[in-house]
Amino acid sequence: MKKLKTVLIALMVVFILAGLYLASNREKEFSATQFLLDTTCSLTFYGDESREATEAVFEEIGRIENLMSMYKETSDVYRINTSKAGEEISVSPDTYEVLETAQEIAKESGGAFDITVAPLTTLWNFTAETPKVPTEEEIKECLNFVGYENIILKDGKVIKTKDEVRIDLGGIAKGYAGDRAKEVAERFNLTGGIIDLGGNIICFGENPKSEYKIWRVGIQVPFSPTGTYEKTIDIKYGAVVTSGNYQRYFEKGGEIYHHIIDPKTGYPHKADYDSVTVAMESSLIADCLATAVFVTGDEELLEKYQGEVYFEKAFKE
Repeated sequence: MKKLKTVLIALMVVFILAGLYLASNREKEFSATQFLLDTTCSLTFYGDESREATEAVFEEIGRIENLMSMYKETSDVYRINTSKAGEEISVSPDTYEVLETAQEIAKESGGAFDITVAPLTTLWNFTAETPKVPTEEEIKECLNFVGYENIILKDGKVIKTKDEVRIDLGGIAKGYAGDRAKEVAERFNLTGGIIDLGGNIICFGENPKSEYKIWRVGIQVPFSPTGTYEKTIDIKYGAVVTSGNYQRYFEKGGEIYHHIIDPKTGYPHKADYDSVTVAMESSLIADCLATAVFVTGDEELLEKYQGEVYFEKAFKE
């Protein structure tokens, strides 16, 4: 009897320890969401310091937003946009790195990706409650101030060639924030994680919910309910970034006008596809290339940067 009692006590200890172990494992997964960079940012981390990592990553994303927002008067971008032609504006190393990459992709894409489209994006104003199609004269006026050649980078400083030139880092800031978020997260005791910055997906480490520890990212079918996928991408480490005409748009006269502006014409680019997804290690470069390839349709851009590209169309009714 005494022996049976000892066995039962031992089993109870095992079950208690197993329960504590499972509870501990559950605590190692932590997810949270915040609205930053004008989008919903969601983090899921796995590891002993997942909660601490989440706090640090959100703080870093907020710091980048403060540097690169068009609307915050203390930001680098705001100071550039309100500067005079020829004035040298000192910016943070983060902003300067983003501008260097933007100018590089602009040259490589023949201007298909161009951060000086701000006058056009402001004119089209896709976030307005009642957006309207600008007149041809308004678009032509804006085009006088669009062109990556109007921005000069020199020793950590930014110089505009015309007073009216303005920049919009909306097509690249999330990409940079994704890379920085991953770098910050990897400083903590984590086994892996996934960062979703409004469709910019960045993965690292191991996926504990996958048999092979890899991450599976679905490519959204354009104009379909969120979570509708026809294709998925399996990655171990890196970024998956999508640019699509279904994300911000309005309809007028039976035609769809979307937010991906062709810097050469000033109008939303028309294509026989509805989204372009780029998968590669760098979220920063993938963000630029997704926009550039949407405008050009040129897959050769990916060869230099060792990325993969996927074109998607909406479901046919």
